[in-house]
Amino acid sequence: MLQESGFGPGHAEPPDPKPHRNKAPDRRIDLRLLADQGAALRYHGDFDGAVIRIAAYVMEKTGAHPWRMTAADYRSAIVGNAHGSRPGRITGAPWDPELAEPMAEHDIPGSASPT
Repeated sequence: MLQESGFGPGHAEPPDPKPHRNKAPDRRIDLRLLADQGAALRYHGDFDGAVIRIAAYVMEKTGAHPWRMTAADYRSAIVGNAHGSRPGRITGAPWDPELAEPMAEHDIPGSASPT
């Protein structure tokens, strides 16, 4: 994605694609500038309550779209993980109205990283 938007070897360094790790406002502005220049922004994160809320915020502010963050993706992420910490307060995901239901039902977070 970033190479297609003019970043990569020999080009300026791209902004941190995970703005939730550094909440500096200038990072969000950088993502909006990329989107304004035609970059297709995608957001991918773990399946827990806080990350879902952060994802909704980032998508709203930057125009990013979810990547592998549906109810079906959550179900796949929790296979083999019958135990774990609780996902925290679960709210609806604007991009997938069905996501909150299985998260509440299983009551465990799912990792965004493939196992």
